[in-house]
Amino acid sequence: MGKEVEKIEQLTAQYKSNYHPDVDAGWNKLQARMQATKQAKSAGLRVIRRRRWLSAAAAVLLITIVGGVWGGLFTQSATLVAKTGSGEQQTLTLPDGSTVILNENSQIRYTRTMRTAPERAVALSGEAYFSVQSDPARPFIITTKHTQIAVLGTAFNVRAYEQETFTEVEVSEGKVAFSVTGETATQLVLTAKEKGIFDASARTLYRKEAQQLNAQAWHTRRLQFAGTPLSEVFSTLERHFKVKLEPDNPAIGRCAYTSNFEQTSLEDIVNAIALSLGLDIKQIKPTHFVFYGNGCN
Repeated sequence: MGKEVEKIEQLTAQYKSNYHPDVDAGWNKLQARMQATKQAKSAGLRVIRRRRWLSAAAAVLLITIVGGVWGGLFTQSATLVAKTGSGEQQTLTLPDGSTVILNENSQIRYTRTMRTAPERAVALSGEAYFSVQSDPARPFIITTKHTQIAVLGTAFNVRAYEQETFTEVEVSEGKVAFSVTGETATQLVLTAKEKGIFDASARTLYRKEAQQLNAQAWHTRRLQFAGTPLSEVFSTLERHFKVKLEPDNPAIGRCAYTSNFEQTSLEDIVNAIALSLGLDIKQIKPTHFVFYGNGCN
């Protein structure tokens, strides 16, 4: 028996490193199989010696596991998952031909059948940029923790991290319908260079202009400002670089700033801001900068 168990462990180890079986489905299949076997043999039960029973149980375990692997690989309606860790990004093509770029610490779920399903449905946790293939007969539906985004064919960015209290959709081209889950009567129809924001803490859904599309800087590597109040510039840079930028007095935040940056470091950007507006900078920590000066009225 020891050799049999050892052999089973060796076989199961071969797929464990790269396969994550559907435990619930496998368990349900096993229960159904056991019930069918029990009914078929209820008229002729007999006692089996302990050694033979253990061998049979081990064999059933191996068959069930391998069967689950095989079934998972070839079930056309299986849910597929793509995810990224800290500092990672991933580009993938969905079965319908749409392209998704996942930002760090994000996850998307979809099915193999979305290529032919009446609705092309995906679930997103985190942030992603979508370029959706046009198909007027089959809407593309994105579900997040609090909201739903419906499109036919367009390009847009969605930010919906579960640890944040807001969900944001910024549209590059085309048109999307943005609504709170279960509240489609209050949906926003967003067009190019608009963004919709849902504040879950206040339960409010509103739109803003997004002429520079800076929410997408995480994958475009571009930041653009045109007469933008410095307080908004700081907020954009804080989100992009994960730092804190602090004005010494409120008047600094009212200064209008115009500039374009592409693949530019944080150090170069803060120095450019200080030089153009006559401000001084003090770096408190590697991720904390304070700006000093008279500011603007």
